[in-house]
Parts: sequence; C-alpha cells; structure tokens
Amino acid sequence: MGVVSKATLIFRTVRYLSFKQLYFNVFYRLKFKVKTRFAFGNQKGYVTPTPLQLKYDAIFVPHTSVSVAGNQATFSILNKDRTFAIDQMDWADETHGKLWNYNLNYFEYLFCPALSHEQCLQLITAYCQSLSVNEGGLEPYPISLRGINWIKYLSLKEVQHETFNRSLYFQYKVLMASLEYHLLANHLLENAFSLLFGSYYFRSDTFYNRAKQLLQEELNEQILADGAHYERSPMYHQIILYRLLDAINLLDANSWKNDNLYGFLQRKAKQMLSFLHQVTLGGTVYPCVKDSAPGVAPTAIHLFSYAKILGLTWNTNNHMKQSGYRWIRHQDLHVLADIGEVSPSYQPGHAHADELSFLLWSGHSPILVDTGISTYEKNQRRQQERSSSSHNCLALDGINSSEVWGGFRVGSRANIKILADTENEVSASHDGFRKQGLLTSRLWKKEKEGLIIYDLHKGNENDLQKAILNLHFHPDIEVVVEGALVRAGGVELHLSGFREISLESFKFATQFNSLVKSKRLSLKPSTKTRIFVKNAS
Repeated sequence: MGVVSKATLIFRTVRYLSFKQLYFNVFYRLKFKVKTRFAFGNQKGYVTPTPLQLKYDAIFVPHTSVSVAGNQATFSILNKDRTFAIDQMDWADETHGKLWNYNLNYFEYLFCPALSHEQCLQLITAYCQSLSVNEGGLEPYPISLRGINWIKYLSLKEVQHETFNRSLYFQYKVLMASLEYHLLANHLLENAFSLLFGSYYFRSDTFYNRAKQLLQEELNEQILADGAHYERSPMYHQIILYRLLDAINLLDANSWKNDNLYGFLQRKAKQMLSFLHQVTLGGTVYPCVKDSAPGVAPTAIHLFSYAKILGLTWNTNNHMKQSGYRWIRHQDLHVLADIGEVSPSYQPGHAHADELSFLLWSGHSPILVDTGISTYEKNQRRQQERSSSSHNCLALDGINSSEVWGGFRVGSRANIKILADTENEVSASHDGFRKQGLLTSRLWKKEKEGLIIYDLHKGNENDLQKAILNLHFHPDIEVVVEGALVRAGGVELHLSGFREISLESFKFATQFNSLVKSKRLSLKPSTKTRIFVKNAS
C-alpha cells in the first residue's frame, strides 16, 4: 500500500474516533515517553487491607490452567502451552502472541483446582519480584483483571501478606494514572470494575469515587436499551456481565459504602441477563458472531446460575432491537439475522464486515456458522476471519462491506437501512459496496413450510459478476449437494437464482488457536436469489 493510500485509510478510520480518544492517545504517548508506567505507582494512601467477603460458590472455573512439577510451571492458555522455571518466570513472554501473554498476566489460573495454595503463593511471589521489569504487566488491562483475581484469591484464603498487598496497591496507583480513555469500550469498564474491587479492599475513597463515576457513565453508554453490550459480541457481553455480577456480589457482601450504586448495578445486570436469555435461547445456543469464541467467557448457564445465587430475576420475554440481532423461527429451525451496523462507531475493534449475515440452528445444533475467531494477532488469518467472505453474506471480489484492517480497525463502514421488522419477517439493505455501484438487501421470512432468505442486488451488473456468497457449515454437519438441493444435518436448503453452486473446504475456528476443516457452499448470485430452508422430508 502506498503512502497516500495508507494516509487516506488512516483518515477514514480516525474520523470516527471521539475527542476523548484522540486527546488521551496523544497525552499518554507523551506521558509514558517521559516516564515509564512503573514511575506512577507509589504507596501514598496505603492501608493494610481486610479480606473481603464474597459468595465464592459462584466463582468462574477458569479456562486457563497451570501445572507445577518441582520448580517447573506449565501454563495452558488458549490451547497453547509454555513451561517456565518459577524462579526465572518470563512474564513478558510473547512466544504465542500478545493475547496469550495478557492471559498469563491475568492470574485467572489461581482458581485452577490442580494448583495448590502454596504453588499459588509461589507464583504471586515470583510476579511481585519481577514487576519492576514487567512493563507489559503494568498495562491497565492486565492490571485490572489481575487485581480482581488477586483480591478474590487473597480474600478467599484470608492471606495477609505485606509484600503482596503493597504490590497490589502499587499496581492500582499505576492503573489510576493510565485508565484506558484512549480505547474506551470494554477496556475502560474492566478498569472501573477493578477499581471498585481495589477501593473495597484498601478502603480507598479515591479509588471508589473514580470507579463509581466510570461505572455509571460507561454502563449507561455501553448497555443498550435491549440489554446488549454495544460491541455486539456475545463473548464480550458475557465477560462484562460476569464482572457486573462480581461487583454486585462485592457490594452485597461488604457494607463499606451505602449509596445508590448497588441498585444501579442490579438494574444493568437484569438488562444484560434479559438480552443474554434472548440471544442464547435460554442458554441452549452460543452465537459466535463478531469476536466471539468458546472457552473464554463464562457460559450463559453459569451466568444465569450466578445471578440466581445473588437473588436476581430478569425478563425472559424481552425483544432484541437496538443490538441489531433478530430471531426468525419455524418449528425447531432458528435463524439469527444481523441487521446492525459497526458498533460502537468510535471503537470497532471487535466488529466484522458481516452486514446482513445470519446463522442457522436445527434445534440446538448449529448448521450454518461464521468462520469463527482463532487469533487476535495482526496477521492474514485475523484479517480473513473479519472479512465478508468468512460470513454468510455477500462479498465482492475481495472487497469487504466494511473496511476492516489492522487487526482491530475499521475504515469506511456500511450503512444499514431496516425495511421490515416483525416477528415473521425481517428485511434490511446495506450500501457497503456503494463505491462499486451495488446496493444489496436481504429478507428473512417465516413461511408455512420453512424459512426463506431472499437477496436482491441492484446496480452494476459487471461487479455483480464478481460477487460471491459463502454459506459456512458447522464441521459436525455432513453436506450433500444435489444440484440446487443441499442436504445438511437433517435440513434441506433449496437454492434458486445462483449462476454457480460449488462445495469447498474452509478452516473453522473451534476456539482460539484451534482450526478444523469444514465445508462451505460457494455461490455466485444473480440479481435475485432465494434460499428456502426446511426440515428434511
């Protein structure tokens, strides 16, 4: 890419940022160029903490684990293993990428049943000893998650250790100096939840006041009217909901403060639980849309159980609207349609070029899926997994409906226009290919015998000749193509209006760093196409 092209791409991306993001991007670059993050930590205001009371039967069983043999610790994170000598831990190791290293620094594995209490203390000690040279570990996001995990563990085990507590307080002072205003979204919420835990642990009014302010501002901003988290990723919705339930647990069991924050958090949790109930069909399915992957967030079933332990109830008949997701059902066939735009506009890091895509289930079994997410590394695979061709929507000669790039960035975006929105019929159009002179629309409709997906493409016929529609099947599904009839997992797809129909292989992401072969239909559409989905005869 040439200098001019790269500059215009950056402009198309940066123009969506908020003023706050722009300001803090510049401010933090200058601030941390003059001083390291370590320089902002101190012990001013430190008091010896009192272990917190929490309902520990709701603690999330981690997906990361560690096993210790002698002086050797093997960490199993995101389906990748790494072994270190405990007295020579390399907390900055990025052999398996930045996300793997972040997880190493979170300390979620403290709650791994295979790890003894003595081994947990050994790992915390090793971390405290290396903190001065662990610049990555002092980034605000790892501090936030690690802080909560340390406080939970030290409180659960009633550990009073001066070195641990002073190190933790020091880290919270660094966090206060580097809150993620330059990123916003789920990162800033994680900062706020962690500060709330830190405030209760150290009885710090300074931490509490900032945490309360951020939680009220950001939850009002980030939780939509239908209860969805505004990044529109079920995985991040579940992560944030888990933090929210933890915060309610904290305030319910510890009577240090008595103000309106507790009721506010309960109301937001009920909204989020209601949306989660709708989008997962009561916890029976997991829509892996946007940046979502199994094995990272607590499951919907776990979250519902946690909420009940906390005495929460929620509306199970809420309708999804602002989230941009819609269910269209026929008997045991369920289609999840995406008629939402890139969201939020100023932080599209977990958005994909998937306008008007959809997923299909037969009962609780996935039939049509997205390609999935296997990496957050800024590489070709990451770009591919965010692209239009990796979703069940139109792609145009390598051009994406929204300009995803750089791992977590989006330049130009498709605009969505909703044309119909009822229980039995949903229709929308997008202009993501407007530069190519093409407008595409899709209708999902319930009919007597099944579900129909109609596509209409208006505009440049030459560009339409280059268009492709991929339909991705779950790897557990056997696919048989008989002309315009496709049999898949007890479901029939009757195709019409396609110039070519072919079956090809693709790599499906079952989890991070885990790819398996599956099948997809590669369809070349005409101006009008029709897909009729029904249960097999």
